[in-house]
Amino acid sequence: MKDSFLPIGEVLRPQGINGLSKIRADMDAAQQMLTLHAVYRKDGDTYVVVAFEDSAVREGFVFARLDGAASRDEAEKQRGVKLFMSRNDAPPLEEGRYYISDLIGCKVCNRNSTYLGTIREVLQPGANDVLVIDTDKGEMLLPMLPHVVLEVDIDSGIVTIDESILDEVAVFGD
Repeated sequence: MKDSFLPIGEVLRPQGINGLSKIRADMDAAQQMLTLHAVYRKDGDTYVVVAFEDSAVREGFVFARLDGAASRDEAEKQRGVKLFMSRNDAPPLEEGRYYISDLIGCKVCNRNSTYLGTIREVLQPGANDVLVIDTDKGEMLLPMLPHVVLEVDIDSGIVTIDESILDEVAVFGD
């Protein structure tokens, strides 16, 4: 089942002495974070609105005062906080695009629907995303390329791959 909230970034560190924080935006454009209706942080099992003040984007990072932080010490308490947006505020995705959080936990199967493993993580090293799949034999890294990943069905939680080319494209670990 899809979560009602999507991860969009993380508070990296304080910036300066006046309570600003440097935030990594895990979105296509950091500017998008500033246009959201609301940004949330997780507090136990609930999501709480985070107040954004004095926000700006510089060099691909968001800089903002969160929850009224007025000093470096107050901003330091925000370090490591994960930020989320409501799925209802999420922009529509183009065909063939997926939210990473929706891929995590999906079962990976071959064309014959034989279970091969479960997606644990999605890496973004550059040219293309890489699926980290837990299999019975250990970890498998698989590039998310059209000729490798044949179908993604988020609703059923199944990613179908071309198993015949795994020796050519996959990296197997422990």
